[in-house]
Amino acid sequence: MVRHDSSLLYAEVLELLATTSARGSLNCARLVCQKVMSHSNQWFNWGFIIDTLSQQSRAFHHVQLANSTGDHAARVIVGMCRLVSAICSARLLVTQEPPQLAAASG
Repeated sequence: MVRHDSSLLYAEVLELLATTSARGSLNCARLVCQKVMSHSNQWFNWGFIIDTLSQQSRAFHHVQLANSTGDHAARVIVGMCRLVSAICSARLLVTQEPPQLAAASG
């Protein structure tokens, strides 16, 4: 039986979700956020992603070598970081009112 390492595919899916959230329309970002926040598959669930990132935070030097070594596990962590960043940015856009110009005093 041949066992395949699917971590590279998982990292690519995380990158796709991050790109969709960061560069897509606001409605698209909102839908990705909602899905990740409530996804039933642990690999795409917000709680799992945050928990994994907190466990891996001590191995930051490992993540820094991701691009140079081609380490699949490190690429997954980088993908998770980008997804969390994109979702947090998108949620700020969705929940914060746009800045208002101050009334001219005079």
